Amino acid sequence: MSYFKYYTENGDYAFPLSEFQDRILEGEKEITLLEMKRDIGGVMFCREIVGLVEKGDCGNICSFYNPCNGVSGRCRHLQNSFVRTGKKFKLTANKTKEV
Repeated sequence: MSYFKYYTENGDYAFPLSEFQDRILEGEKEITLLEMKRDIGGVMFCREIVGLVEKGDCGNICSFYNPCNGVSGRCRHLQNSFVRTGKKFKLTANKTKEV
């Protein structure tokens, strides 16, 4: 498992591996994780409306639109969404093992 990949337990939100390792250190015995990858070119996640947006749903038509360069272009509230890779892992205190 890579520290630069993202994982989920239920498919709703993706987190870096360190988030789950912290829970193991706090006493959880085992966590089943699904590996996720960024969905480049797909739908985007808007942190302001807390939902997925399609290309064209952003920009001057959105009241939260705030371009990164201050003029136009990509909104600073957008993040890539994630899709499952199909790989499943068990994380324990000793190791991470693909299932």
